[in-house]
Amino acid sequence: MNEKKTARIYDIGTGRLAQPRQAANDDTPAKTGGGGGFEQEEQHVKGNPVIRFFRHLAFLVLMWLRGPIRFFLGVVGVPAMLAIPLVGLGLESPQKTEIVLGLVALSFGAFVLRWLYDSLLIWLSPEPVFFNS
Repeated sequence: MNEKKTARIYDIGTGRLAQPRQAANDDTPAKTGGGGGFEQEEQHVKGNPVIRFFRHLAFLVLMWLRGPIRFFLGVVGVPAMLAIPLVGLGLESPQKTEIVLGLVALSFGAFVLRWLYDSLLIWLSPEPVFFNS
């Protein structure tokens, strides 16, 4: 009668009941003692040392390049964002709309690329990672 009540969370990719995990990027479910073959599928990914090695290597290289990539995208995105009100309020040109929309797209595109790059690093990380900048 004293069973823990937990939410029924389903895996989006398989449609089966999801297994508890240590972290969002963890490839192995927590030790819960059941799952109808789900653990065997996941065990193959964790057990392959070649895949783990190349995943860790890719993570380290991308983490090493994170600083310069974020710096470059910041150098592109921040001035474009700051130029939007300057061009919108100060420029008198027939191409004003195209220029403002181009600046918005450039600034937002740089933001999205920074976010996607960090998401890729979080997904590849062999251990849970927290970024503070």
